[in-house]
Amino acid sequence: MRKFLLIILSIVILLLVGIAYYFYDFLNTETTALSQRSGDLTFISDRAGNWDIFVLDQQDQLHNLTESSPAHEFFFSYTFDSNHINLFSTATGKVTPAIMNADGSDFRAMEQLEAGMAMMQSGQLDMDAAWSPDGQKLVWLSIRDFNAELYLGNSDTSEAVRLTNNNQTDQQAAWSPDGTRLVFSSERDGGIRHIFLMDVASQDVTQLTEGESAHHQPVWSLDGTQIMFMSERNHPLLDGVFEWVVINADGTGEHILAENEIFKGDATYSPDGTQFAYISNEEGSWHIYVQDVNGTVQRVTDGTANHLYPSWRPVPATLPAAED
Repeated sequence: MRKFLLIILSIVILLLVGIAYYFYDFLNTETTALSQRSGDLTFISDRAGNWDIFVLDQQDQLHNLTESSPAHEFFFSYTFDSNHINLFSTATGKVTPAIMNADGSDFRAMEQLEAGMAMMQSGQLDMDAAWSPDGQKLVWLSIRDFNAELYLGNSDTSEAVRLTNNNQTDQQAAWSPDGTRLVFSSERDGGIRHIFLMDVASQDVTQLTEGESAHHQPVWSLDGTQIMFMSERNHPLLDGVFEWVVINADGTGEHILAENEIFKGDATYSPDGTQFAYISNEEGSWHIYVQDVNGTVQRVTDGTANHLYPSWRPVPATLPAAED
């Protein structure tokens, strides 16, 4: 009997060692290097009735990636291999994570634990790339410790450093126009999602919002004086009714965006540094504009619907350059 127990114990120890080795190797996988080529421009829009994920491709063709879902979809991010999009959806009757291929196929809404396992199985731990205004740095989200944390590295993801380290999620980072600060959302305040500001050089963090309501997706104004975010103080995300709140970058002057108040911001810089996309409600509804380095501005969305939160699809450095 004793010999039998020793055999069982040995098997268990070997299994545990094998599992530990697997996870150590998996979690220490190198981050995919990204090229400085600009991919398709992706954003959310309510032009189809619900909030959906749309992509404007290199031929200026518009595609609804979540057309198959009758629910609301938002908070999307590309994995660094550029093959998958992680997002949130109300398809289950709750706000839950979802995963789909970059072309919109194989859409799956799931519970948090199931989504985490799916991401681990795919081997894609890094996502939501945001290039700095000067094109030299990149901030992104990684789940290498089974939790969403922010990382900072060179534009190709080399020499990465971890910016956040706590047992709650830190995500949705956005660069200030001068590249010295990051604004992001986090649940570090008692599990309620709030807006935080980080000085990139010192990594000092300041909490900008408080209270019992969750806040999401902070973005900077183009002049860097204000920050706008989505708030659940009056409408839960499940309703698909988004309420925008504006606050000064020093944490003062918090207020709900007034009916006729204009906000221009969410500058999202292309990897090649030649242009940036931004949002503005100057023409009534929210539209997306693209400005070139020479100052030329073009509105790239049309109609009376709302279009928000542009993001450039990342292009892995291993992909061959497109032919002329």
